[in-house]
Amino acid sequence: MRDSISTVHALLLDLLERQHGVVGYRQALDEGIGRGGFQHAIRRGYLRRVHPGIYRLAGTTATPEQSLMAACLAGGPRSAASHWSAAALWGLARAQHRSTTVVSPRWKRLKHLGIDAHESLAIDDEDLTLVSNVPVLTVERTILILGAVTGEAAVEAVLDDAIRRELTTYRSVEVCLARIAASGRNGVGVTRRVLQWKQQSPGESESLLETKAVRVIAGAALPSPTRQYEVDVGSRRLRLDLAYPAERIAIELDGRTWHRSARAFQDDRERQNLLVIDGWEILRFTWDDVTLRPEAVASTVRAALRNRFGVR
Repeated sequence: MRDSISTVHALLLDLLERQHGVVGYRQALDEGIGRGGFQHAIRRGYLRRVHPGIYRLAGTTATPEQSLMAACLAGGPRSAASHWSAAALWGLARAQHRSTTVVSPRWKRLKHLGIDAHESLAIDDEDLTLVSNVPVLTVERTILILGAVTGEAAVEAVLDDAIRRELTTYRSVEVCLARIAASGRNGVGVTRRVLQWKQQSPGESESLLETKAVRVIAGAALPSPTRQYEVDVGSRRLRLDLAYPAERIAIELDGRTWHRSARAFQDDRERQNLLVIDGWEILRFTWDDVTLRPEAVASTVRAALRNRFGVR
């Protein structure tokens, strides 16, 4: 990068490197970069305008992080990646950058720039942090704000992943919820219900599909299965998506993106055979089963429990 734009002030280079190749004009001036040096970079084609007052280093590969950084700079102070963009930055629940989504006090301006902007005047310092140098909501505030745009199962999946990876705790989320609830922010009700549900059905799922399956089973007034249950079979330790250990019933879930190599496919069959030999009954459900045919899923689980040990 330095060789290609060696005539640009070193401070500008450092700023670009820290910010995924984007910089704000006023920000550059505040960092001590002279107007002349910045204008020189624009004239020579080193910097390309992406938003009013925001520039991208020519030749850099566009990334979600770069787009989010540019959007936050355009939004000004207290702008941050939010909603699914924040979840994706944190790497939570396999979230993807569905759009460039930010929360900002200056959201109307950002709307005109084609950015998915949300207004908030109630973002405190404790709600803001950096991930890969991109301003982003904390994990706790991300979970709460997702409750305003998605359902309980998706919020629970994000919460489960954050807990499992030790990015937060239930207590931290509860504290954030209590603080935000006082100002009546959106998403509070969904998050509160998720936390209440977790008290009734403890444990963390590894995917949204597992979360949905547990909710389908509980909604049918059936006992809640154990999530991510580990069992020793012979010399191997196997982990089951869901299980009823006492009844020796395993529930395996295959998502929409379930693509396996030949070796993995073979290992999965060997694993299932070991469980059957060890006395386990295996139930398999797909994404479509759980989301489109939940009654059939519940009926199958109920029948398996009844057949094994007369559980009603």
